[in-house]
Amino acid sequence: MFFAATIEKKLNVSIGIVLLLLAILGGVAVHFMVDLKRQADAIAALSPLVNKTNEMRDSLGKFIVLNQNYIKLDPEGRFAHGVALSNLDSLIGEIKKLNLPESEKGRLAEIENGVRILDRHTRQIMNYGGQTGGANGGLRESLLKEIEENWVLTVDASEALYFSLLDKRENAILHAEEIQNMGIVCTFGVWFTSLVLAMAYGFMRIHPMLIKPIEILKKAADGYGRGNLDAKIEIASGDEFETLANAFTTMAGRIKYNAESLERGKRELKEKSELVQEIIDNTVDGIVTIDRLGNMQTFNQAAEKIFGYRAEEAIGKNVSLLMPEPYKSEHDGYLNAYLETRVPKIIGSLREVSGLKKDGTEFPLEISVNTVAMENRILFVGVLRDLSPRKQFERRQQQLYRQLEAKNRELKEKSELVQEIIDNTVDGIVTIDRLGNIQTFNRAAENIFGYRAEEAIGKNVSLLMPEPYKSEHDGHLNAYLETRVPKIIGSLREVSGLKKDGTEFPLEISVNTVALENRILFVGVLRDLAPRKQAERRLRILQKRFAATEKLASIGELSAGMCHEILNPVNIISTNVQVLQRKRKEDEDLQTFCDKMRNEVRRIDKIVKSLLVFSRRGAVDVFERVRIDEELESVAAIMGDDLSLNNVQLVRDYASNLPEVEINKDKMRQVFLNLLNNAKHAMSGKTGAITIKTEQTQKDGHDFVRIKFADTGYGIAPENLENIFDPFFTTKPEGEGTGMGLSVVHGIVQEHGGTLSVESELGKGTAFFIDLPAKKDASH
Repeated sequence: MFFAATIEKKLNVSIGIVLLLLAILGGVAVHFMVDLKRQADAIAALSPLVNKTNEMRDSLGKFIVLNQNYIKLDPEGRFAHGVALSNLDSLIGEIKKLNLPESEKGRLAEIENGVRILDRHTRQIMNYGGQTGGANGGLRESLLKEIEENWVLTVDASEALYFSLLDKRENAILHAEEIQNMGIVCTFGVWFTSLVLAMAYGFMRIHPMLIKPIEILKKAADGYGRGNLDAKIEIASGDEFETLANAFTTMAGRIKYNAESLERGKRELKEKSELVQEIIDNTVDGIVTIDRLGNMQTFNQAAEKIFGYRAEEAIGKNVSLLMPEPYKSEHDGYLNAYLETRVPKIIGSLREVSGLKKDGTEFPLEISVNTVAMENRILFVGVLRDLSPRKQFERRQQQLYRQLEAKNRELKEKSELVQEIIDNTVDGIVTIDRLGNIQTFNRAAENIFGYRAEEAIGKNVSLLMPEPYKSEHDGHLNAYLETRVPKIIGSLREVSGLKKDGTEFPLEISVNTVALENRILFVGVLRDLAPRKQAERRLRILQKRFAATEKLASIGELSAGMCHEILNPVNIISTNVQVLQRKRKEDEDLQTFCDKMRNEVRRIDKIVKSLLVFSRRGAVDVFERVRIDEELESVAAIMGDDLSLNNVQLVRDYASNLPEVEINKDKMRQVFLNLLNNAKHAMSGKTGAITIKTEQTQKDGHDFVRIKFADTGYGIAPENLENIFDPFFTTKPEGEGTGMGLSVVHGIVQEHGGTLSVESELGKGTAFFIDLPAKKDASH
């Protein structure tokens, strides 16, 4: 009994000690479980942050590339730049919503601020366009430099944020693994201690029926100890053993879940690491990392290609191996200065330096250096790019640009010469495409048709054609394009053209084709025939007038001798008729007959006197120097009242400071009166105005005074204009004119060394022009 009591006492002490140990181990296990849960939560929180930060790095890289294209005036750069900026803003916003550690919020703010500065500076640059000189050019270069600095700083902040979060997640995973291992140990300790306690207590105090659940728990604990977390404890006693068994099963499930999560994290971290290594190995830029002593730690495949060293030849060597002088001697000094002061002079900037290949060749190298702060060390990461191909390309590009510029100048000079010839030719030149649309329209064509070049180019050439040419043109064009049989092309034709104001005119045209590399053009050379037709018509008129003048000269010689012979019997007839009328006053029929005879006699007398005046050309007349407006005004004063009674307004438009003319006053007044009377008759029954206008003009280098008599009457038919100065030609009814008036006027003007011409349009009126030679002052 004593022995039993002693054993019981010792067992109680042992049990107390075991219980204390169990409580300690259970508390530690609970602490580890809570800590493990906290680390799992940290891993779960850091994973999306790492992913989103990685996405932000990729989007930042795309944004910087688009930013560069935008600065280079890429036509689609603005839209792509805006989309990239929107994506970056969205990703930064998503990262802010996640549980970002306080230590990393400053880096995220630095990235966001860097993106804003890049966008703002880029938009400022676009305001200056491609300017390279002046104040704006200098400001543009300054902004470009700031953009390059911000690129580096923003990318560095992005890389630092990503790798910091990645390190935190890796540390959290490693810590969770350590906690899990310690938790498993403590848990197994609790299990083992509890099992020992249960066995001891059951051995001494508990009914032997309790040994079986203990054995089940022991077996399960052994399985857990061997790592078999799938083992289940099946105790259905309904007491604490069943509760403990369920708790053990739940704990094993949680440990298994955490272990699997930890394993997944390891695999993911390994995959990410392998991906990063693959990216580094396959990037086109060389990537070299060095430690604080300048010894190379990594040397990717691109760096091998750039420098000619294999990675195993470079790693562990000082980075000055890759540098020529003076960079080799200066490098360690820069590195030590940065490690002492943390003031970046080279780090964080993009520089162009010289590199040294394994074979001793120096070459241009672009390098940017950034730092990576790890838990217990610092690394320097250099991103390198061989500039030799770009420099060679730039030299070739500059050479090609100079050749192209010279060729362009030559082509421009030839084009300008051809254009100058085309623009200054007297013939119109119009080219059209296969659809009939006008491609070129020279100055002569502008003068011919009245259209400006910009009004005609792009329009169909039928714009310049009246019917039927307008309707037929496209058919002729299509027929030639289908058959290549020329009907109009290659020949000189006379057609009708259509001016902008709707006037039709005679046109001479020749059309030829010009076959270009990928199209065909039709070239039309045009000449306005209206001046030539008009000159021909004037020549015919002058020839006719010359013939008429010769005829008039012959008539004048004949009429001078005939006038006296005709007037003698006419006077006798007139006297006898008057005697007969006095003697037979009572005979009314005879009186009427005699009146008719006297009227006919007077008419004969009038004709004969006109012939007499006509025949006296060349007689010696008195000429005086006068101011023509004074002579015109004396005639206008006589005719003014008569014109007013016929509802015709007389308008005077005399030019000031006209030179004097030398005239026979009587004959010139006869000319003025005749032209005013003709104008009055031309407006019979019609209200309007007669305008007398004077001006100074030049003909063949000599000064003339021009007198214009213009009416707004019915006008003269074109077929009558050529005959208007012929003797005895008149359009007046019989008995109202002899047809000698304008012939006499024409002769008088010629006697004064002047010319008489006429212009008329049916329904609009007629204008006569008298040009008299001007007499200069004696001082001249």
